[in-house]
Amino acid sequence: MSLLWSPNVHVPFSASVASRMALYRFDYYYYALKTIRAHGLNGNALWDITRPTLVSQLQYACPAWWGYLKADERNRLKSIVSKAIRYGFLPHSFCTLDELREDADEKLFYSSKYNPNHVLHRLLPNPKEMTTVCANVPTTLL
Repeated sequence: MSLLWSPNVHVPFSASVASRMALYRFDYYYYALKTIRAHGLNGNALWDITRPTLVSQLQYACPAWWGYLKADERNRLKSIVSKAIRYGFLPHSFCTLDELREDADEKLFYSSKYNPNHVLHRLLPNPKEMTTVCANVPTTLL
């Protein structure tokens, strides 16, 4: 197996490149959102556009590559959300990128665990039967 194709080298490099490309791509989103705001769209309507465009792009496949990013790359991606809040494209009470990522993970694991039709459900181990045995052992206090 070639060193260039080993997962230890290739995946972190890809995540690093992806984070730099994402930062470049979000400049276009900011420009589009600024243009929309200049044409009179503000408040909730602007937030309703920012969420499915900018935020969903940040969350796309995040669980797959987030662990391979370095701390400075994570901070750069987190800064995209804080910049959108600072520009008024998102409300001040909007979640951080970490909170969004954790919520998405919880939803994925909950649905895969409790929905038997979920594509990942069949990959989970069978639930174990937990039985407790209570012994009728008298206890004495001294």
